[in-house]
Amino acid sequence: MDIAWAMRQKALYHRLAGHDGWGRVTYYPPRIVMIRLQGKQRLIRAANGEEVMCDAEVWAPLCISPGAGDLFTCQGNRFRVLAAGNMITLYGGSSHWKLFCASVQEKLPGDIEWPEDGEGGTGGEIDPGNGGDQT
Repeated sequence: MDIAWAMRQKALYHRLAGHDGWGRVTYYPPRIVMIRLQGKQRLIRAANGEEVMCDAEVWAPLCISPGAGDLFTCQGNRFRVLAAGNMITLYGGSSHWKLFCASVQEKLPGDIEWPEDGEGGTGGEIDPGNGGDQT
């Protein structure tokens, strides 16, 4: 059963790679996937056995192999996978991944920090004439 018609939102999928020498979480390079993001709150049992509240349910294609700790960035929000499972069709095949996620505010390498209105040390505008540096 093909449910690609339901996956209409582009997202960046950051697969968990592990930890570096300083104990920080690292990710493989992100890839763009089509998903379905639904804002549903649900109490679930995470991979480590504890009960947690998830903010979103994500349907993802079978071309990826998501697991606990992976991240999705969609519509300006970032979601961490808490639990993942394959959805089985009536005929015994897999149709898609169903992921239960929690929203996070985690920064990733390469994220751009944009100053908020009214914040910043200089309060200056970005000048395109000097390479985008603040003046």
